[in-house]
Amino acid sequence: MSEKFLDVQLNRAVWVALLEQKKIVEAIEKFEIYIQDLKQKATDKDFADKIKEEIAYSNSLVVTKLSALSKEYFDNKDFCNALICHKEILGIDAENIENIKNYIKCLEELKQFDIVIELYKYLLKIDDNYENYKSLSDTYSKNKKHKEALKTYYQYLKLKDITDLNDGQNNSLGCLYFNYYNEESKKQKTIERSLRYFIKAVRQNSNNKVYLRNVISAATRAKRDDIAKKYWDKYFSLGYTNIEDEFAYSAFCISTGDFENWGKYYNRRFQRENPGLYPKTDKPEWTGNEDLSDKTLLVHFEQGFGDTILTFGYVPRLVKMAKRVIFVVQDLLYPLLCMNKYGVQIIRQSDALDLSKFHFDYFIPSMTLISALKLDKTNISVGEGYINPNNELVEKFKKKYFNTDKLKVGIAFASKGMKERDIPLEQLVKIDELKDVEFYCLSKDITDKQLSVFKNNKVVNIAKKCNDFADTAAAIANTDIVVSTDNCILNLAGAIGKETLGLFNYHFEFRWYDLTKEDVGYYTSVKPIINKEFDDWSESVNKVISYINNKK
Repeated sequence: MSEKFLDVQLNRAVWVALLEQKKIVEAIEKFEIYIQDLKQKATDKDFADKIKEEIAYSNSLVVTKLSALSKEYFDNKDFCNALICHKEILGIDAENIENIKNYIKCLEELKQFDIVIELYKYLLKIDDNYENYKSLSDTYSKNKKHKEALKTYYQYLKLKDITDLNDGQNNSLGCLYFNYYNEESKKQKTIERSLRYFIKAVRQNSNNKVYLRNVISAATRAKRDDIAKKYWDKYFSLGYTNIEDEFAYSAFCISTGDFENWGKYYNRRFQRENPGLYPKTDKPEWTGNEDLSDKTLLVHFEQGFGDTILTFGYVPRLVKMAKRVIFVVQDLLYPLLCMNKYGVQIIRQSDALDLSKFHFDYFIPSMTLISALKLDKTNISVGEGYINPNNELVEKFKKKYFNTDKLKVGIAFASKGMKERDIPLEQLVKIDELKDVEFYCLSKDITDKQLSVFKNNKVVNIAKKCNDFADTAAAIANTDIVVSTDNCILNLAGAIGKETLGLFNYHFEFRWYDLTKEDVGYYTSVKPIINKEFDDWSESVNKVISYINNKK
């Protein structure tokens, strides 16, 4: 019998040798076969005690060797092989707390956070330690399960018997509520809680840069401009600011109507890591102080189509100041603006990659016009009607797509890369309750299948017929009213002078400095409607329905 046992026992050397060669997958396979063979031979009572001893020894040996290997792999950032080691150890020693924690570290490095969550839950069953609750809360956050992260963090505080929070704990709760608000809750009370915890953290550690910026972010999100201003002042007084901070401050300034400080800091955008498209030139920048009466000024677009359309509204003022004005615009805007009534030379972006081939004396980025012209709330408006659609295109679109007696409503609800401004179709579709209306979809890249949610009224996917903004302007001109979120369609409709209902999320883009009036501040034909809660468009859509019904 002992010889038979020896024959089996000699197989131990095989998987041990494979482990020494770091052939861990093969070694584990041989080890598991070895243990199975031992268990099969354990039925013989005379043989059972030796088998048990061998199984216990082999399990201990493999755990020791795999633990050493896993540490070596982990230190060398070979997390995949380290993970294989930890998984096998878990199968042998299910309550090995150190192994479970190391297993979790590997999973985190491989960003397998959903598995980490389950493994932490398992760990808590055998080790109800408060630090594990804190770690699980962090993992929930990484996995964007913010409600669970909050609940688990409170369990951590309770288990640790913490009643008086320190600054770090207040800041952690502030962050948890902030993330929960942005990605799940959307409720005002959630962001207000976040703000309260951030303020507590600052009161305990008043010079902490991170805490101060967190207060500012939450206050801005909660629309508490008074609190944000207080802590921005504190932040600046401590000399903490860098380029990104100063750019963020400029956005805050314009959102509160402080155009002087906005102009002072907004040019920091060109020093940021990702400043946007803007070619280099050796010509001086026009600051607003230089006389242009015998000079040529080149204005160059920046950022999106909407920004170009808006800032083109300052052209009527520029042509009175300069001998000649050149405006570089995106290619898709060229057909619309090239025949403008102001005599401004329009150049396509694709033709202006090298500015040295054009004659001009000064240049200015389009968004800097506001500060160079020294505009404020009293004179910042571009009014309406400064962009005119092509009459022939208007007639062409009218005959082909707008030949109806029904009220013609243009809708633009989606844009690229600005999801916080978009209306989900399932929330917008309620406007289909309107009677005797024909809708015209002005949003690009929307399929007819998506629009099939409208059952009562016809929806013409007019955006599919538009090749550039000249076409889009002609389509807008044929509508009776436009309903648009904050995107280029809203700007174009406003520039044309089309009656427009502008739908804004509770958090709207910073440049809309005042949406409490009858218009949006820049355009006189655009009426603002603002969500009362973040991402809840229901009441805003109801206002649209009521407004259009009253218009009939």
